[in-house]
Order: sequence, then structure tokens, then C-alpha cells
Amino acid sequence: MTAGAGASVTNSTCCTARVIATSNRRAPRGVGLVDETLVGAGSCALRANREHSLSKSGKRSGPGRRPHAGSFTLALVGRSQQRVKMPPVLAVLLIFLSYALGTFPSAILVARANGIDISTVGSGNPGASNVTRALGWRKGVWVYVLDALKAGLATGLGLGMGFDWAGTGRPLGYVCGVAAALGHMFPATRGFKGGKGVACGSGALIVLQPIIGIAAPIVWWLLSKMTGKAALGSILTVGSVPIGLALTGRPAWEFGAMAGLCGLILVKHWRNFGRLIRREEPGLRR
Repeated sequence: MTAGAGASVTNSTCCTARVIATSNRRAPRGVGLVDETLVGAGSCALRANREHSLSKSGKRSGPGRRPHAGSFTLALVGRSQQRVKMPPVLAVLLIFLSYALGTFPSAILVARANGIDISTVGSGNPGASNVTRALGWRKGVWVYVLDALKAGLATGLGLGMGFDWAGTGRPLGYVCGVAAALGHMFPATRGFKGGKGVACGSGALIVLQPIIGIAAPIVWWLLSKMTGKAALGSILTVGSVPIGLALTGRPAWEFGAMAGLCGLILVKHWRNFGRLIRREEPGLRR
């Protein structure tokens, strides 16, 4: 390849970048065209790498010589690193879907399948703890798993589909997890009278913070077995989650979001606080 041909290749690449950049400016937003900045970076990398190779060899490329392969690699890597940001409308729909998942009445269905109305048994709360009191540990575990799954699924969808300007879906993951927990605690389908959110919060936590999320149910189970009071185990475990999150060094906004959810779960336990103080809290079924 002659020097004139080399210049032609470089000029052709730059022209291609300019044409695509112009198309980007003219086309509607979100149609999937290659990002102007990434194309420009790729073409600049192509030119700089070629010039570096020529200056290092001290001569222009002769017949049969190929451009440096690294230039094309850099260009392709630059293009593959672009992120497609979720349209706001789709994000809002995902949040509503997460809330709808949270309204799934796991405890009511499990209790009904075993011939009881959970709202008339024990504390009347449609949650894993009350089902455990009424039907034993096995049925309580079923309710816990189902409640955790609905929040974990919502959180996972947010993480996988929501990309913010930093290229991560964690903010939408947190929002979807909280939305699922709110759907469980305040379901519109049942007059906004739902569970207390411990199992749902646990499912979201497992997806967002796997180590803390796996440790929390174990701590709850140990405390509940030792004290015989599921409410006491829930209160102590939920209160310790923000502390664990702070120790991991996560950003302040993540700590604030999780602390807010834990605070709401504790507020839902206000009747339990009173019964524990009066020593009237019912125990778990052994």
C-alpha cells in the first residue's frame, strides 16, 4: 500500500465517523445508531495506532503490508462498550410490575390450601411468621421462599434492565425491590392491608447484597429459635442490616435506601413492640 493509499484509508475512516455522527444528529433518539463519541474514538485510535506503527518502522507501508490489528481491536472495543439506556416509560412500567409482583398473596394461598384463614389466626398478619405459628415451620418456609422470590425477581429485573449514566442498574434495582416490598406491605388489591415486608426485604437484599442477604435469614432463624418469638428475631435482624451495609463500604445512597426500607419494616412491627413489652407476643409453633 502506498503513502497515498494510507492517507486514503485514514480519510475514509474519518469521513465514515463524520457521516455516522451526522446521522446521529438527524435521527430520532434511541434508534440504536452507533454513538458519535465511540465512533470518533475508534477512528482516532485507528489513525494514532497506524501513525505509531509507521513512525516506529521509519517507513511507509509497502505492498502487502496490513494496518496494525490493534487499531481495529480498539475501535471494536469502543463500540461494544456502549450502553443502551432504558427509556423512562419502560422504567416506570417495570416499577409498577414490581409492585404488582409484591401483591401476590403467598401466605393467604398457603394457609387457604391448608384449610385456614390466616387473617383470623394469631396476629392476623399475612406473613411467614404468622403462618409458622399456625401451621408449623415447613409451611412458614414455603411462604418465606415465595415472598422472597417475588421481591428478588423484581430486583433482578431492575438490575438487569436498568442502566443509568454510570452504566449500572443498581438504582433501578433498589427502586424495584422497594416497590415489590411496598406491594407486599400495602397491596391495593386487599385494601392496602398486607404483610410486614421481612421476607420481601430479604429477597431484595439477597440480590443486591448477597453476603448480607444470605446471612440475614440465618440470623433471624437462630434468634427466633432461641427466643421463641419471630417478631423479636425480625426486629433485631432488620435493625442490624443497615449496620452490615455500612461496614461493606457501599455508597451513601445505597445505605440510605436500605435504611429507609428497614425503617418502614420496623414501623410495620409497632404492634409487636407493644406486645413484646407487655409480654403478650405469641410464640412460634415448635
